[in-house]
Amino acid sequence: MSKDPAFLFYPADFLVGVSDLTMEERGQYITLLCLQHSKGRLSEKNIKVAIGSVSPDVLAKFTKDEDGCYYNIRLETEIVKRERFCAKQYENGCKGGRPKKATENPNKTQAKPNGYPKQNPSENENINENKNINKDVNINYIKSLFDTFWDIYPKKIAKQYAYKCFVKIEDLENQYDNIIESVKRHKMWKGWSDSRYIPYPSTFINQRRWEDELPDADISSFDVDDFFEAAVQRAESLYG
Repeated sequence: MSKDPAFLFYPADFLVGVSDLTMEERGQYITLLCLQHSKGRLSEKNIKVAIGSVSPDVLAKFTKDEDGCYYNIRLETEIVKRERFCAKQYENGCKGGRPKKATENPNKTQAKPNGYPKQNPSENENINENKNINKDVNINYIKSLFDTFWDIYPKKIAKQYAYKCFVKIEDLENQYDNIIESVKRHKMWKGWSDSRYIPYPSTFINQRRWEDELPDADISSFDVDDFFEAAVQRAESLYG
């Protein structure tokens, strides 16, 4: 299947998300979103060539992965969701779309002279092909979700085992936003100020630690990652 030329855009969500940006910064933001959809995760060179000096407030809406590339979590998730939808439509198309109304007895089965029902070998091939398509799309979707989780989790140990635990999360798609928000909140919790007390990512997943209730009094409003990322951006803008 060719690359999808579009992605879903939610005007209300966009306007809320950019309410703290100037009109110039909104232009930078939508340009980077389009660039990410076209090229994938963006290196600092991609960003600099596309828009020159980017506002730290705009860059704060993107997450930085292990390779130093930037991506917007919401956009990446919407891209994978659309891939799943398109694959489902493709599957239905291979099956001939909606079933036609039966003009004969629906219980009557066409048979060969030897009494066995007729079989169309291409139908089995299409079914197997569609199963492979759905499997690939689901794997890519889950891996995308895990990559985002791994990028923001502060203790990066036993990645492969963590992934095996991640794919077993019950109702993962509905739980995912809660998991990400919980990790961000835990990172500002004084209980995680010492890395010795941060659980392995697999432990966080298996024990469903995103359901823990953290007292507001123990949560700092200071985000270390955001602070240093903004500092780096400011240094680059001043000294190149």
